[in-house]
Amino acid sequence: MIKTTQGDAVTAYKAITALRQRVRGKEALALHHLKRVLQENMDFQAEEEERLISEYGAKIIPGGMVTIEDAEKRMAFQVAHKALQDTECEVDAEPVTISIESNPDVTLEEIEQLDPFVIFE
Repeated sequence: MIKTTQGDAVTAYKAITALRQRVRGKEALALHHLKRVLQENMDFQAEEEERLISEYGAKIIPGGMVTIEDAEKRMAFQVAHKALQDTECEVDAEPVTISIESNPDVTLEEIEQLDPFVIFE
């Protein structure tokens, strides 16, 4: 079981997606299983963001940016979205081990985004 936040789980899901073309074999399979577990967090995030967008009267403009004309509603939306990101959760998986030697293209940013979901050796 991995204890984390909703925001970190979503970030890890996106980082795994970015790594998909660079990881092979058993490590790719392990990341695939982890990504499937994290899908639940992605679905929850999407549902909650839709609820917040509706609740605060937000609009989504091209590129996915959320806009709210009313300054007070915008501030309240930002606070609610931050609370969603900071929500503690448990991911029903154990950390995956990835070899840096086998995957030399992994960046520092990806390592940071995948901590504590992936152990890089």
